[in-house]
Amino acid sequence: MAASTELLNQMYDSNLNAKKASLEQDYNTSVANLNDQQAKSQAQTNANLNRAAVENQKAQRNYAEVKNAYGLTSGAMAQARMASDNQLQQDMTSLRAQQQANDQSIERQRGLLQQNYLAAIREAQASNDAARAEKLYALAREE
Repeated sequence: MAASTELLNQMYDSNLNAKKASLEQDYNTSVANLNDQQAKSQAQTNANLNRAAVENQKAQRNYAEVKNAYGLTSGAMAQARMASDNQLQQDMTSLRAQQQANDQSIERQRGLLQQNYLAAIREAQASNDAARAEKLYALAREE
């Protein structure tokens, strides 16, 4: 009986380890996908921030040329510069807020993913333990 019990335990341990490895592989793949998604989102935000800054600089140069062509005063230029700076700040704040919202969403997904992974591990353990106990009981009854 001891040999068959040991063999049965080894079989169930092996089965549980395989299930855990599969669950861990799925979890790690999902975490890697979230990390990639977050990196791409950050890269896009950085590109958008750079684009907003470049467009703002172009607009300021264009306005300076127009101002010089029409002989506008330095007061008008200061107002235009202030309006342009304010718009740039609003654009950058909006882009950063969107990135922060994306990061929070990914963190929520990461947390849910971890909870689901741990629940699946507990379920696999419980299922394996129940099946093992059933088999051991049946084996004991046969003997």
